[in-house]
Amino acid sequence: MNKKRSASFLVLAAMSASLASGESFHAADDKVESARAAAIQGISYQDMGKFSQAETSFIKCLKILGASTESDDISFVPVIVHLGWLYEETGQTDKAMNLKLEVWLERVRRSDPQSKYLPALLETVGGLYALRGKSARAEEVYREDFDLLARRGMDSSIAMASTLNNFGFLELRLGKPESAVNAFAQALKLWANVPGSDDLQAAMSRLGLGEAYVAMGRFRESAILFEQSLPVFEKNYGPASLRTADVLMKYAKALRQVKRTHEATLYEVRASAIHQTSAADLPSTQVIDVWNLTRPGHAHFLP
Repeated sequence: MNKKRSASFLVLAAMSASLASGESFHAADDKVESARAAAIQGISYQDMGKFSQAETSFIKCLKILGASTESDDISFVPVIVHLGWLYEETGQTDKAMNLKLEVWLERVRRSDPQSKYLPALLETVGGLYALRGKSARAEEVYREDFDLLARRGMDSSIAMASTLNNFGFLELRLGKPESAVNAFAQALKLWANVPGSDDLQAAMSRLGLGEAYVAMGRFRESAILFEQSLPVFEKNYGPASLRTADVLMKYAKALRQVKRTHEATLYEVRASAIHQTSAADLPSTQVIDVWNLTRPGHAHFLP
């Protein structure tokens, strides 16, 4: 059974802020507040790696919006993108395809080509192509995204660093670790120099760079990067979060390769305990096993 999970989660800080502020929603005031609350809850769960709860919250938000907004209104886009990332991260291809991401992309291109959501939507579409094994098409979409950011004068911006980071994870998924190393290295340079970036964003790029080094057999270098990333994830998500467990497992894998087996075992035990506790918090029917990407999905409300 396939036990490989997707490379890592993606950075959507600007879109998350927009959802949290409610500026994306155009329905009646009470509906806006309910939709915003559901979206914020979904973002929180997604950040923690609690994917089933995040999915439930995002779908609740879409249902609220759908009750008072035209189903093709682009105010749906931020939630659609978050839900798309969630499905891509957990390997749920069918659910991601049911979102009709390419249709949403064309709607935004036609109705608002200057939309601030367009780069994130392009990356979500690129991620879906990668998930479906369409590597050339995925990279083509990312090239369009890079060109778009450059035309907007955002060559040295948080958005560009985030896109480079996401492209690195895409290249990892496509089995191109050398290209991923280049993308993560460029992202790290930007994180170090762009005003407004934080330690978590840089830690995500270090995590990705560490994964790329593992794929290339550079285990000592990867172990150093995972060691640097771990306290940042513990600080931001908590020592018992699923995000932290993900870093622990990657660190343990690298440590085993350099014969530091005792340390590796300690981190594996800790990660296992986190996963067991997380699963115990949910009914079994609500658990998405991110370690098994072959699990089929079921239909949900979509606008």
